[in-house]
Amino acid sequence: MMNDPGRMRYKLTIQELTVIPDEKEEQIEIWNDMLTVHGAVSQFTGTEKFQARQEITESDVTFTIRWSKNLSRINEQDFRIFFKGEVYDILFINDPGLMHEKLIISAKKRV
Repeated sequence: MMNDPGRMRYKLTIQELTVIPDEKEEQIEIWNDMLTVHGAVSQFTGTEKFQARQEITESDVTFTIRWSKNLSRINEQDFRIFFKGEVYDILFINDPGLMHEKLIISAKKRV
């Protein structure tokens, strides 16, 4: 399992995408809270750039959470993470050694 359970102190909400057609048959994306978990968070890169006279900060983050059967269907396309008022798009999900002990999720903060 985790070497330091005390690191798993941040509350993360896993959100799932649902796409429904509206009355004009256009697709509407709705994000629903699927599960709230505790996890470790580490920022591994951050960049700042200027676009249209605005400073934009991009942040790549790694979330580490305990594996659970409820998370067995999580993927990069239909799920995202909500953390401290910010949305993070999932880039990659790793189940080290396929041991089903933890998930390491690489994500990018949505700007």
